Amino acid sequence: MQKREQSKHDARPCVVVAVTTRASLLLMKGVLERWKAEGYRPVFVCGDRVDEAEVGAETLHVAMGRDINPIRDFKAVLAMRKALLRLSPVMVDASTPKAGLVVTVAARLAGVPVRLYTLRGLPLETAKGLRRLVYWSSEKLATACATHVVCVSESLLSSVVAKKLIPADKAEVVGQGSSNGVDTTYFQPGACDQAAVEALRAQLAWPEDAIVFGYIGRIHPDKGLVDLLEAWAIIRSREPRARLLLVGPNELLNWQLQAVFETALEDDRVVWLGNQEDVRPCYELMDVFLFPSHREGFPNVLLESAAMKVPVVAYRVTGSRDAVCHDVTGILVEPGCVEAFAEAALTQLAQGRENLDFCQAARSWVVENFERRTHQDRLFKRYLAWVKGM
Repeated sequence: MQKREQSKHDARPCVVVAVTTRASLLLMKGVLERWKAEGYRPVFVCGDRVDEAEVGAETLHVAMGRDINPIRDFKAVLAMRKALLRLSPVMVDASTPKAGLVVTVAARLAGVPVRLYTLRGLPLETAKGLRRLVYWSSEKLATACATHVVCVSESLLSSVVAKKLIPADKAEVVGQGSSNGVDTTYFQPGACDQAAVEALRAQLAWPEDAIVFGYIGRIHPDKGLVDLLEAWAIIRSREPRARLLLVGPNELLNWQLQAVFETALEDDRVVWLGNQEDVRPCYELMDVFLFPSHREGFPNVLLESAAMKVPVVAYRVTGSRDAVCHDVTGILVEPGCVEAFAEAALTQLAQGRENLDFCQAARSWVVENFERRTHQDRLFKRYLAWVKGM
C-alpha cells in the first residue's frame, strides 16, 4: 500500500510497457531503465506475475493468457482500462500478440494519447483455417486501436501490409530493425566465465574433435523442429564427428511431435539442455548455428550467434532474412528445403573453421547495425517525439 501511495504522488509522467508473458522480459532489457533516465515513470504490465525487484519498476499483473478466449480477454480489457484510467499514462507500448490486443484496445477506451503496438512477429503466418482468421482479426483490431505501429523488421512490415493489417503509412521500422538490439559486449567470444564453458564441455562428454551444430530457441513446430531433425539426420550421415546441441524450453503440445523429439534424444550424439540462463557457453562450443524457423519477427539468436562469431544457417522467411546477411553472417536457404539446409550447414562448417575473417565480418556487421545502446537511442528518439507531440 505504501508503494501505491508513493506512486500517486509521483510527478513524473507515466509510460506503460506491456507484454504477455514473463519470457518476453528478455526483450525489455534496458528499456524500463531508459524511460526512468528520460524522466518518466515506467509501469510494466504482464500476463504473468513479475516482482518489482526483478524489473526495477512498478509492475501490474493482468490475467490475459496467450490464446484467444473471448470471455477472459473481455475481462482483461476491462481490468486494463480501469488500471489505465488510474495511471493516466502519456503512452502505452504493447508488444506480443495478446498484450498487443488487450492493451491497445483498453488504451483506446481509456483515451491514452499515444498507443504504440510493437509488432514482434505474426503467429498467423503459420496458422491455418479458423485459427488463422482469429489471429488475423485480433491483429487487425490491435493495429486499428494503435496510433503508431513499429515492426521489428522490414520483412515483417511487408508481411503485415500485404495481409492488409495496416496501411503502409501507419507502420515503420526503426533503424535496421530488431526487438531490442544486442549487447555486443556481453555477446562476444571469451566474455563469459571460461570455467562455465569447460564445465559444459565436461558435462557433454563429447570427443575433443567433435563438431557441434547448435540450436537455441523454443522447441516448437513453428521453429522448424521437424526440419531441424531431418537436416540433422543428413548431417549425421555425412560427418561422423557431428554432434547436435539443443537449448530451450519444450513447448510441444502434440504427442506425435513429442514422440519424434524423444526419439531424437535417444541418439547419443544429441543433447538437449533445456532452458539456460546464460547461453554464451553454448555458443562458445558451437561450430555452426542451425535455425530452420518457419516464421519470425526478428530473431535475436541469429544476431547473438553472429556476435559470438558462430556462422549460421536459416530459412529465408519473415524476420530471419533480416537477421542474416547472406554470405556475410551465414547462409539463407529457401524454407522447406531440408537437403539444401543440411548442405549449407556443412558449407558453413568449412567456412567458419577455415576463414576467420568470415567470422569477424559477421560480428562486425552486428556491432555496426544492431548494438543495443545505439538501437535504443533510435527507438527513444521516436518515442519521445510521439510523447511530446513533435
